[in-house]
Amino acid sequence: MSVTLRFARGTTTPRALALAGSLLSGAALALALAAAGCSPGARVTVVNAAGDTLTAARLVGERDSTKLAPMPPGATVRVSIGVRGEDAIALRGTLGGAALSPMMAVYVERGMRVTLVVDSSGVVRPTDERVAGY
Repeated sequence: MSVTLRFARGTTTPRALALAGSLLSGAALALALAAAGCSPGARVTVVNAAGDTLTAARLVGERDSTKLAPMPPGATVRVSIGVRGEDAIALRGTLGGAALSPMMAVYVERGMRVTLVVDSSGVVRPTDERVAGY
């Protein structure tokens, strides 16, 4: 039994084969970067260091927003938020029925990691661990 493959005319020229190879390598590179954690966003770790549940939490950026599930005391969650260039992000929500008090927005760039800690008084503080890394 023999199998004959037929290709459309012009799809096996050197130029078409080179283009197909380039597209496949580009797709493989994009997949590898995504798997390595290189995204167009900033990676944010939110830590609830308070004794109450953090509710209605939302990580807000200049162009993006991410809703967080309720976080019991001691919980940690990692999320990615889309940023373009240098953006400001802030954590909004309620702790024990009172609104969070962010010290100020945190400036991040694509690929950076930052940790935001909510203390028992409802104040959000960034740690000094803002790290740029791709």
